[in-house]
Formats: sequence, C-alpha cells, structure tokens
Amino acid sequence: MPPRPNRKKQRIERIHNLWDKIAPVPTHWLEKPAENKQDIEPIFCDNFADVEAAWNEAFEFTDGMRTALICMLATASSTDTVGAQLWLKLVGPPSCGKSLLCEAISVADKYVRPVSKFTGFVSGIKEKNGEDNSFVKELGGKTMVLKEGDTLLQMLNLSEILSEARDIWDGVIRTSYRSGQQEEYKGIRFTWIAAFTSAVIGSAVDSADLGARFLTCIIADGVDEELEKKVARRASRNALAGSRRCVTTDLASHKNEAHAKADALTGGYLLYLRDNIEELISEESVEMSEDYMNRCEELAKMVSYLRARASKRQTEVAERELCARLSEQFVRMSLFAAVVLNKPVVDEEVEKIIHGLAANESRGVMKDIFQYLYDNGDATTQTIAALLDVKDSEARTQLNFLYKLDAVEKGKRGAGYRWNLSDPLYDLYNITFGENR
Repeated sequence: MPPRPNRKKQRIERIHNLWDKIAPVPTHWLEKPAENKQDIEPIFCDNFADVEAAWNEAFEFTDGMRTALICMLATASSTDTVGAQLWLKLVGPPSCGKSLLCEAISVADKYVRPVSKFTGFVSGIKEKNGEDNSFVKELGGKTMVLKEGDTLLQMLNLSEILSEARDIWDGVIRTSYRSGQQEEYKGIRFTWIAAFTSAVIGSAVDSADLGARFLTCIIADGVDEELEKKVARRASRNALAGSRRCVTTDLASHKNEAHAKADALTGGYLLYLRDNIEELISEESVEMSEDYMNRCEELAKMVSYLRARASKRQTEVAERELCARLSEQFVRMSLFAAVVLNKPVVDEEVEKIIHGLAANESRGVMKDIFQYLYDNGDATTQTIAALLDVKDSEARTQLNFLYKLDAVEKGKRGAGYRWNLSDPLYDLYNITFGENR
C-alpha cells in the first residue's frame, strides 16, 4: 500500500512555488497617470463678433442657430438680475444644432448646470446626517441646461415636475410629504434652457400653464433644401478631417480645432457677461426707449390672444392670460440681447429677435384664424373649418371663444354667421403682425 501523501507538505511546496514567481511591481505602474482633462477651458472674450466668427469657421452657422445663441446667452446672463426669470425653450428637428449650442454654453460651468435627465427639483429625502439631496439646491444663481428635453416628456411624474417648476419660477418652492417631512426653499433664482424636437408642441410642457413661463426659439422650421446641402457638406468635411486624428485624454481633442475654439469662446463670453453684468446693464451702457417698451406691451397683448385656447373642462367662462408677464419677458430679453450683441441701444435687430419669439409663441389655430380674418374678413364657420381642417363644430367652438373675448364679431347672414375681427383687435393685429408692423 503506497504511503499516504503529506498534504501539509504539499501545500507548503505550492506556496514556495508561488513565492518564487512574485516579482517587484513595475515602476511605471506606480507613476501617476496623466491628468484626464475633462473640460474645455474657456477663452476670455468680451464681444459677440469674435464668438460669431468662431462659429462661422467651425460650422454652417445658420440664422436660426445665431438667434438661438443670442437668446441663450441673454437668458443665462440675466440670472442674477431682478425680475421674472427667463426660461427658454429651443425647438428644432434633430441635427439642427441644439445640442452643439447647449454644450458650448456649458463650458462656463461656473454659471451653468447641464443635465441630460432629471427626475424632479425636490427629492423629499435626507441623509442620516440631515443633508438634503434635492436638485434644486444646485441651481441657485445658475442656468440649467437640458439638452435632451424630449426625455422630460416621457417622465411618468411629468405633471409633478411641471408643478414644481411653476412653483419655483417665482423663486420659492414648498413641499410636504405623507411622511410628515416638509421643505421650503426661498430665493432660488435660476434660468432654464431646454432643447426639444417638435414633439414638445402641444405637450404638457407647451401648454399655457407652464408654456407661459417659457419663451420659444425655433431654430429651424422645416428643411430648406439649399441650406441642408450646405450644412451636410460642412459636416462631411469636418467628419473627414476628424477621422484622420485620434483622441487623447484632453476633451478638446474629441472635436476639431475650430469647434473646440467656438465652444471655448462661447463659454468665455458667458463668463465675461455674468462677471460684469451689473455694469453692462446700466442705463449708461444700454438705452431702451418708452416707445420700444410700448411696442413690447402691444406685442405681448396680441400674443395673449393668439395663444389663448377654449377650455376643455368648461364652456361658461372664456379667458386669456394678462399680458403683463409676457411683456416683462420681452423687455428683459430685449435688454440682455442688446447686451450680448454689445449694442448701446435696443435697436431694430433686437426687436426683430423679440418679434420672432412672439411669432413662435403665437403659432397655432388662433394665429391662422386671425390671419385669415385680417386678410379677408366676412368668413363663414365652414370657411374657417376648412382652413383649420377640422369639423364645423370645432371651428364654431374656437370662434365663439374668441367672440366671448371680444376679439371677433359675428353677424347673421342667411342660414349662418359671418365672422370678422373686432375693430380694436384688427388694429392691434395690424401693428403687431400685419402690414403696419
């Protein structure tokens, strides 16, 4: 019978064999790796012309992108100033430049809080040490940038998020939970820029409840064949040039040189605006006439009619929003757009931008009705129904709603009614969206 193996001795021999295989750790393993530079460094800039030139060099910088960038910089630079907080909604098809612009202003991370997705402003949860993890605490004095706004539309708690947003727009939010926990946040001022595709149109975010707090900037309305060709060619050239290089740990290497420079200058310019905003908005720096403010008020009043809608819950009361909040938004956006453009006075270029925002806010059935009655008048219900491509009953509901607002007049003609704009609304439409604009 063979001798029984000595298990202990075998284990010791295996340990010795392993020990012989151990070697010193290579010195290069102990060296500190090169710092991974995650952020593009802002480049100091104190004028919009340099920013615009950089974007024109990097991309086919469309008029829509230019207007959007001006509005974004104006919105972000207004954050710490007194008045209604500016919230901006960017709308456009995929690949129109929304994300590019959002990433560019996010370079100024001192004043910008970019997010790809969030589940609400208030968490309702505290750590054991009492620390509050609510997202709203990170937003004070900053611009929240949501570059993928369509994700918000898919949130199951969208109504709760929008409710919190309506509350916090006034700078104060109060919460109470079934657990008995209550929180109150005061003096939270932040601006909000959110980018959406056309999926946002008609959604809860676009409703009068919260939409009244957003100004809408449409980057691209449909596809222009000639412009698309230019954009595609520039993108192809950038793609070919980029494909011949390899990325490094420097985030700037992930983009072509012109793109990285445009981002850096945009971020640097926003830092300049925020750091010097008190001086830049003084009466000595930018003038705004009483006549211009009057035009903003007229434009706001007209928009309040154009984005009014008949209630789906009741038919007894017809109402539209008061134009005061929208007028304040137009005036504030005008002032900060002039600052962004380095203008000493709010001029025609700024007014054109504001009128574009007003036109974006006015899109829809009411605008179509007003435009038709302004151009033609004396329209039947059937004519309006055909114009809107809806049933006669739906057209009648909208017309009767406008009638209750004293926006239109109706007269009995034969078997039906003839509709016309009331004299005050005809005159108001004429100076805001008509021939005498």
